[in-house]
Amino acid sequence: MLLLMIMMSITAFLICRYARLIVKNIKQEVYFADSNLNLLKKLLISVAGYTIISIVDFIMLMTHRAGFIKYANNVLYPSGVTTGLLFLAVLYVVYLVFKYGMKVQEDADSII
Repeated sequence: MLLLMIMMSITAFLICRYARLIVKNIKQEVYFADSNLNLLKKLLISVAGYTIISIVDFIMLMTHRAGFIKYANNVLYPSGVTTGLLFLAVLYVVYLVFKYGMKVQEDADSII
């Protein structure tokens, strides 16, 4: 359990770091660049890791702690997993939009 908590903390730190770097690039008006696409890919991987660790954590709590089973129907904890999955889906769509935007930017640059 401690290892899962440490892994969740590391992935949360990486998520914040990559998001901060993307915001920094956007503030500098760097939108469709390789650096943003790489940061989005790393952010996507970090969020996927965090979501998977959250699911494993929830499953371990459900199976190994008898006291937790009576709170298993609590809306807060399963919605954290659901929110992670939703965030992952939205992030994937943003990644695809940036990837397509990079192609359009390259085409526009080659015409000019």
